[in-house]
Amino acid sequence: MNDEYNSCVEFLVNQFSELSREFDILRSAEQQNQERLHHDYVVKVSAAFSATKALAFLIRGDLDPIDLPASMPTCLREMESAWDHAQQAALRCSDHISQYSVKIAQLHDAGLGLWQREMETLRGQLQEQLEAINQAAGDQRIALENLRKQRDVSEYALHKLQERLSFEQHKFDGFDMLSALFPPAALVFEPLKYITEALTQDMENAKRAVLLATECAVAAERHVQEHEQAAFQLIVLAEKQGNLLFQGSDMITQCTRLRSAIEESQQWVARNKSYCLEAWRITSLCVNRAEEAAFSLDKSSYAECILQIVEVALETDLLPYDMVVVEIIRELAEHDDGEQSVHRLETDKHPEGLLKLVQTRIYEKQHLIAMHPPAADTSCFPLPDCGSWQQMDPEPPCVNMIGAT
Repeated sequence: MNDEYNSCVEFLVNQFSELSREFDILRSAEQQNQERLHHDYVVKVSAAFSATKALAFLIRGDLDPIDLPASMPTCLREMESAWDHAQQAALRCSDHISQYSVKIAQLHDAGLGLWQREMETLRGQLQEQLEAINQAAGDQRIALENLRKQRDVSEYALHKLQERLSFEQHKFDGFDMLSALFPPAALVFEPLKYITEALTQDMENAKRAVLLATECAVAAERHVQEHEQAAFQLIVLAEKQGNLLFQGSDMITQCTRLRSAIEESQQWVARNKSYCLEAWRITSLCVNRAEEAAFSLDKSSYAECILQIVEVALETDLLPYDMVVVEIIRELAEHDDGEQSVHRLETDKHPEGLLKLVQTRIYEKQHLIAMHPPAADTSCFPLPDCGSWQQMDPEPPCVNMIGAT
């Protein structure tokens, strides 16, 4: 039974190692994939902003709707295509994180959850066997004590019989010697013949009693040795079971730590999934604005589309933000047409002027950056920590991607 438990524990140890290795490989691979996808997303969004900037420079100054620049159709197509590519990049990030979430869930529930249930079952069985062994060891100690008492009684009886045998032998030898020296005395001691025979019988009985006592003493000693050996084996087995139980408890502790690491990765996946979906939503809006620009006829229409793209981008820190956004707004503000079409742009939501709104938000972003400079990392999403789950480092925070201006 103990060998069977040893085999079970060894199997669970190997299985746990496989689960740990699978998790580490999965998380490490996920970090590499996310870095690649995030880099692609940053590149695509930067290209989309560059295409938007090209349109802003193309409509510089007065713009004649009848005589548009020859490169206008190409510029609009490139801007629409660039924002569409950014949208697809965000969608790929979201899809990949969803797949990662499924793999983590399978490892957590089907793999680690099943392993922990089996480990708990084995630990319960080991606990029951350990209690039974302790009870059996106690019973053996009681039996051993009884046998020792029996041995002491046998040895005492043997000693008494040996004393009686010696005494009776001495009397018999004295009677024999007297009869040999004085034959007539034999007639006088004739009545003692029956006493002599009785003594002889007593001596024979005493000898048999001594032999029996000796055999009992030897048997008792043998039983004592057997029970001492059995008790020792039980104690060794109890110690071994205790070690197995301790090992199982230690594995449960490691399992709990690994489960915590997996759950933390699941939380990271949930957050990043929402980040990617938000990025996908924003780039979708930017694509819509770019598509609307293709049907614009005058400077104010093109400028409104560009300002709306920047406005959407400023709603969140997910889109990479650098000098290109500032250059776009500066270009529109400093190279308006004679009718101030860009400055006079108003919407129902922003009657104060769309350009002024965007300029204010840019200023707020720049002030925020000055107060809290972003980290050196240029990825727009937080990546999972791929340190050992056995000594987890804190997860890197979501990096604000608004660059310094």
